[in-house]
Amino acid sequence: MVLCDIDRPLTFAHDDGFLSMSLITPADAIALRSRAAAEQPQLLSGARGLGRLVRQLVVTLQEEHA
Repeated sequence: MVLCDIDRPLTFAHDDGFLSMSLITPADAIALRSRAAAEQPQLLSGARGLGRLVRQLVVTLQEEHA
């Protein structure tokens, strides 16, 4: 997972089985909580913290869709 600024050009590569979900949050809200995230993209582990919460949200949405 990545936490990034949508106003900055980025390129992502993925395989055919790729699924995605976007959560758009105001930049100032991110900057208040993480200076590092405001300055450059941050990789998030899906095993802990915010990454784990997002991962569980995505898994739950996929299960509900099925």
